[in-house]
Amino acid sequence: MANGKTKYGVGAAGIQSLEIRGTTNGDLDKFALIANRNQLIASGTEDYVLSVRESLLADKIRKFRVPEIWDRQWTHKLGPIWTPVSAAASTCELWLNPEGMATNDAGDKVNVCEDKSGNGRDFSQTVANDQPAYAAKNSSANNFKAMTAADSTDQLLANLGTGIDHDTTQDWCWGFVAVLRDQHANTSVAQCTMAYNGNTNGNGALNNEFMCMLRYNTSSANERFVIRKQHASGVESFQYDPDITFNDNQPQMVLIGRTNGASFLRLNGTAESSAGSDARAHTAQGIDGGWGGGYHTSNTRGFQDPMFEWVVLNGTGTTGTINADVEKLEGYFAQKYGLLDLLPAGHTYKTDAPRASITV
Repeated sequence: MANGKTKYGVGAAGIQSLEIRGTTNGDLDKFALIANRNQLIASGTEDYVLSVRESLLADKIRKFRVPEIWDRQWTHKLGPIWTPVSAAASTCELWLNPEGMATNDAGDKVNVCEDKSGNGRDFSQTVANDQPAYAAKNSSANNFKAMTAADSTDQLLANLGTGIDHDTTQDWCWGFVAVLRDQHANTSVAQCTMAYNGNTNGNGALNNEFMCMLRYNTSSANERFVIRKQHASGVESFQYDPDITFNDNQPQMVLIGRTNGASFLRLNGTAESSAGSDARAHTAQGIDGGWGGGYHTSNTRGFQDPMFEWVVLNGTGTTGTINADVEKLEGYFAQKYGLLDLLPAGHTYKTDAPRASITV
């Protein structure tokens, strides 16, 4: 290798004499290809310069498919794009996305979605008839593929233990990217479940029921998002009625959770008025979690519109510090799926994705 060339035409000796210092959250010149910068740029191609940068960041950020997801933003000298594992004001407990989806032998059903958080909380389905469908590339979602449940038994499952639980005061957030279609005329169904962690048929005796529901309202064109917690002392629900502009193809961003003791819901970066204080823990007692299915009563079914991503962030405090990561999560979703037009004008990441600040 000492006398060889890289595939980009730069000798190994040139690589060995390269000295790199500084941070990756600023201009490429500040990133500093110091010792042999001029030689490197003169001898190599832009792709080689990028490959060096990417290799240094390999264990610091999650890579994306290129060019299907978006272009290499760091060629714009702005630093690497923030992802859920870059969260600093919270910890990423779960990250399910299209990059983690694998199909069965037929290639048209999702049988597993790898957890990209690094926690090993993969979701899967071994029953072929209950595997969600793997949809075609969606041009309204930056050509990403989603999964779609055909009925309430179609879902991905995981035994999460206490992994995504939170205590009585801890800040937390569940973030989703999904297509929201108008279902208010579907009078046979009162509500459907986007995701859950806990026993959907339990009585709460073990604090073992917690769900996020997209409730189908059969009396008006507005849907209702409901955060539902079931404990031994009864049910606590937080209901939101945002003004949704339904779209059969373009996905939307739904974030729910608790910040500074108050329940919250944000639709496409716009916060709804809080539905009240949330003083309940979520302790699923090792009960299965589910994405895209599950039911609670006879008039409830699984969420059957295309679903792209589910992220769980647990705050490290109780004073609203998670808010910074909540906004970054929205910016990440919007940039990744081409949804910047959905963010409100005053959103911090309306014009560009959040950036990760990493020292190497």
